Amino acid sequence: GTAARAETAERPPLRVGMERDYPPFCMVDEQGNVSGFDFDIATTLCRNMKRECVILPMAFQDILDAMEQGRLDIAVAGLAVKPDRLRYMNFSDSYYHSRSIYITGREVSVTKEWMRGKKLGTQSGTAQRSLAEKMWKDVAVLCEYPDHLSMIDALKAGEVDVVIIDGLAAYDFLLSREGSTYSMQALPLKLDSPTNNACIGVRKDDAQLLRDVNAFLNDIRLSGEYSRIARKYFPFSIY
Repeated sequence: GTAARAETAERPPLRVGMERDYPPFCMVDEQGNVSGFDFDIATTLCRNMKRECVILPMAFQDILDAMEQGRLDIAVAGLAVKPDRLRYMNFSDSYYHSRSIYITGREVSVTKEWMRGKKLGTQSGTAQRSLAEKMWKDVAVLCEYPDHLSMIDALKAGEVDVVIIDGLAAYDFLLSREGSTYSMQALPLKLDSPTNNACIGVRKDDAQLLRDVNAFLNDIRLSGEYSRIARKYFPFSIY
């Protein structure tokens, strides 16, 4: 028993990356306090795994780079499983489901005719960015933004005509006073299927950590903790 206890005591804290300024998943206030759905899920997992965690909010692309360079153990940032990412990280079972949507300034039907020559905003490094390239590369002008908020700002400022965005991330904006004048349209499901499952990224060389993350994800779903967390942010099921 003593050896096992000593080993637990010596395990270094887990470095957990999440995307800053991505409401309602991760928000950082002026005092540096972190909150949000991803933050609550990460801290609950760490507590249940009895692991100390250091939460590191950063830009989305920085999360991918840090995972690739081995500077993070876990990324709780709504990641879609993509072949290029599998080179440098493992993925947990999905921890929420979402759809990609278009947001436009007024009610329109997003078709090839409508999209021709339009400015389409996406966030760099995301699954939605890959979808935009696959579907609209030769039709629309693709505009890339480093983070979620600058993409939304570009839409509000009229710099882009339309954005492709994760539906749950769009939810806060669409419910706001400013967002109420915008309209949304879901992407056809078959195109969007790999991006529907949001997974947790786990350091490639740690098979045990991946098993733990999956086991404790399952536990918090069965115990009702997951639902309690989700309901703080979404009035509908996201699992």
